Amino acid sequence: MRITMKKSLLKLLLLITAVWLSLYGVLHWKHTIVDPPQKLVFANCHDRNLVNSISMIDDDSLETEYFECQYKLRRYRNEQLIGSSKADSRMEEFLNVYIPKFVHKSNNAFDNSRWDIAPWNHSFMRNRISELKQLKKQDGTDLIEASSEYMNQMNSILSVIEKYNAAWQLARRTGFRSVATTKERVAQANEYKNDIKLKKCEALFAALDELPVKIKINHLWYLTNLSEGLFCDSLRDYREYFAKFQDFFNKCNEYEVYYWNYDSEKDTEDLKNACIQRQYGYLKEYVDNALDVDNYKDYSQYQTANRLIKAILDKYSAWLKNHNIDANIQNLLDLYDNPERSKYIRSREEFNEKQRPYLNTAPKFA
Repeated sequence: MRITMKKSLLKLLLLITAVWLSLYGVLHWKHTIVDPPQKLVFANCHDRNLVNSISMIDDDSLETEYFECQYKLRRYRNEQLIGSSKADSRMEEFLNVYIPKFVHKSNNAFDNSRWDIAPWNHSFMRNRISELKQLKKQDGTDLIEASSEYMNQMNSILSVIEKYNAAWQLARRTGFRSVATTKERVAQANEYKNDIKLKKCEALFAALDELPVKIKINHLWYLTNLSEGLFCDSLRDYREYFAKFQDFFNKCNEYEVYYWNYDSEKDTEDLKNACIQRQYGYLKEYVDNALDVDNYKDYSQYQTANRLIKAILDKYSAWLKNHNIDANIQNLLDLYDNPERSKYIRSREEFNEKQRPYLNTAPKFA
């Protein structure tokens, strides 16, 4: 009897344990069996691949990853492997990583002593900035806003490049036009030399530093050509010639004043002396011909011609004094003014006496 009760109690305990385990199992696995998931969410492997590419961008692989990301973005967007909004979002993420590194690397290039060196040369920078500015969202609006900090940074890079090109153009303008133009060029060259960016380029700085010297050389060459081109073919052309003669001396004076600290008077001394000697030769020839009575048919022509020559001598003599130029033409003036040396015939009778009766040629000074 007692054994039978023990067996019944054991069976009851086993039954209770089995029921409890069954209830526990149902409650524990309820969310998978009783309440299965209504919708499964799968990750986009293309988007994940793009995110990985963006995260791999660094200074060493900057351009490789640029082309890689651009290729994936265009392909995934065109093939609709990622949505439009997701493509725009990933493009913005890409620009947020790429542009700061691009700007930093470009500014580092400007810190070097040698500029415009491949592969990170100025042409590459301009082209890349142009590409970045043309990037659009799906709705056609610009990815980089015109007022954004990124746009300002890229425009700053372009500004440095434009200023660099302008500075080189100026450095090559070594020809002489005028003293005023020279002053403008030298002032602009000094401004470029003091630019916080441009002054780091050794080649450009040296070229700008040499610009005033090269202009000075060409300025003197310009005066040399003027001097060598000062000729007078006849007395009829003398007025035009003398105007050029005076203009030449004025330009020499400009040169001497502008380059006063270079002992510039020595540069122009030989040029001016050559012109003065040539001028004296012309005047002596005119005086000799004017005083020769055989060159005229009558006294009135002789008198008119000599009065003209005397006026020319007086004007030139006054000009020499005004410019403090030591070029004595007194011996020519004496032929008219000095009674002891004068060869000028003042009376018609004396002219007729000295004129050859058989001379009947056209006057040289008619």
